[in-house]
Amino acid sequence: MSTVEQRVDEISNNTNLSMETEVTSAKLESTGMCGLKCKFCYNSTMMKNDERQRFITEEDFNLMIDALDKLGSIKEVGMFYMGESLYHPNLAHFYKVLKEKGYFTFLTTNAVVFKQEEFDEIVKYVDSVKVSWNYRDYDDFYEKTGQPKKLYDKMKSNLVSIYLKCNEMEKQFTVSTVLDKGKIPEDYKDNLPIDCERYYMPVQSQCGVYKPGKPGVVGEYYKQFSPPPCWSLFRGFYVDCELNVRTCAYGHMPEHILMNLKDGFSKEKYYSLKKRYMKDHLSGKIPNICKNCITV
Repeated sequence: MSTVEQRVDEISNNTNLSMETEVTSAKLESTGMCGLKCKFCYNSTMMKNDERQRFITEEDFNLMIDALDKLGSIKEVGMFYMGESLYHPNLAHFYKVLKEKGYFTFLTTNAVVFKQEEFDEIVKYVDSVKVSWNYRDYDDFYEKTGQPKKLYDKMKSNLVSIYLKCNEMEKQFTVSTVLDKGKIPEDYKDNLPIDCERYYMPVQSQCGVYKPGKPGVVGEYYKQFSPPPCWSLFRGFYVDCELNVRTCAYGHMPEHILMNLKDGFSKEKYYSLKKRYMKDHLSGKIPNICKNCITV
């Protein structure tokens, strides 16, 4: 099994994209709710605007599965997009269905919430678990989130529990870290009580929401890819908890919505809507919907 970093690099590679490239990785949002308000993340704006603050239903999930079936090219699926997945009470069931359908499954969590029995059931059906940990120390955590040290300590304890369970179940485990502007991985290496695989990403602008961030969706710190063409547009399939199919990993504005699954899903329509942007990217032109992200 490849490491998470290797998978990230493979998906993020934008040197072999074409108009025939099909999506292979899907992110399905079980909820947009999150227990943190990280200043560099669009989720803080979502919470402020009461946007995507809901759980998907079984009916919603079935519509997502139907879309994956119709695409036919998806290899890996995560029940994650922006919110904290472990809030959803039916997450184990969702992953069980995905695993039974033969997908490689991944889970991303910030470890803000953790219940051992529930996680034990979820992890049975998850191949790869990633904890997002973006803080050098508590002071850095407080500056980014405004949350008390009690929560910071709880999250660190939860991270250890997740790590131990993944080791016990022989599941892939990694920690991902978003680097602050001007910081390097070495600035973050001594802040975890475990020794595990860890990869780093530059802080990114998220379609211009966070101005100090690096433009684009550039991938892993040590192996960055400069859009265009943006790998996220070509390789990823993204559905938020309102069932909006979106263009890319950071396409959270209304103009990034391609369609809604409640209106039915057609593979042909999906690609016809997206290929105008793909064509622009391949020619080096920046579409209007991408300008805040790529040229901030």
